[in-house]
Amino acid sequence: MTTRMTPALIAMSLTFVFATNALAGERIETSGYDVLTGAIVDSTDLGDGHSLLLYKGASVLVTDNATDPFNLTAGYCSGSLEFFADGSMNASGYCSRKDADGDTQSLSWKQGPGEEMGTWEMTSGTGKWAGVKGGGQYQQVMAEGEMSASKFSGYLELQ
Repeated sequence: MTTRMTPALIAMSLTFVFATNALAGERIETSGYDVLTGAIVDSTDLGDGHSLLLYKGASVLVTDNATDPFNLTAGYCSGSLEFFADGSMNASGYCSRKDADGDTQSLSWKQGPGEEMGTWEMTSGTGKWAGVKGGGQYQQVMAEGEMSASKFSGYLELQ
């Protein structure tokens, strides 16, 4: 079976390539959802309602703007969550995702005790993501079993 690229598909592909290249050096506002499936891979009871959990999960970003370079990047997140007797938690970790071109980007995330929102910051990348800067905030908006979703917003600056 032979696959042919239709003129519409070629135009859409070129639009994305040129839009991504045009974004280099510009500040891009980003927002959307991080959809995750994951599991606690280790749990340690430290006593008196204090525990430490290690998490690993798969992640895909679905942005509010389809031309956002974050859109449909997919990969993995891992981190640690420390729970306290009062029900608060301290959490931090990393996510690394790959885009459709195979370029990767990584970020760190954290959320302190009593904070409704966490923060994220770009840490590294390859290809178009090399030298990326950016960051913002996130808030979990849904959790059901091993699935969750967080609403995120912030900015990206591709070099």
